[in-house]
Amino acid sequence: MRIIFLLFLCISIIGCSSARKLSKDFSGKVSTINTAFKGEYYSNKPAEIKQRFTVKEYTLWDFLSFYRSDIDSTEKIPDDAILRLTVQPDSYLEVTAFKGNDKLSSFSISTRKEGNYLYLKKNRSMVPIPVVYFQIKEDISFLAPLDNNRLGIMNYNDNTLWILFFGASNTGRTIEEYERISFDSLY
Repeated sequence: MRIIFLLFLCISIIGCSSARKLSKDFSGKVSTINTAFKGEYYSNKPAEIKQRFTVKEYTLWDFLSFYRSDIDSTEKIPDDAILRLTVQPDSYLEVTAFKGNDKLSSFSISTRKEGNYLYLKKNRSMVPIPVVYFQIKEDISFLAPLDNNRLGIMNYNDNTLWILFFGASNTGRTIEEYERISFDSLY
């Protein structure tokens, strides 16, 4: 019985993903987080990336608004808007949309900084009942500044289930990248 439990424990540890392992699919390496979220401006429209992991391209505004804690709907922001991302001292990411000199809308989302990644969501759960039932659920979403002057966003979810000796897994992920825009080019 102990051997089976240790086997399931090893499988679950191997199955858990880290942001570092997931971020290898970005077009550039992850850079330091020092200036990426201190009021920098990013394009709302996703940049072209070599391989796409989703059919639909998500605007930065739509992607980040999903993680808001308030349930009010946000305004529709045009694709050519510019977004400013600022991490507040109390672990909130302030997202503000601009069109030219006009501020269109803003909201805040709760985040957690870990290394060079800014986590929007990180949930892992495991239910082991040796031999009979075993389930691992994982849901990770993070922002990462890239060395090619882009912002990378990864959303990864996995649900693995074993009942007796039969298993099934459902995995999905979304990768988007957004160009950083210099303040001088805005005006």
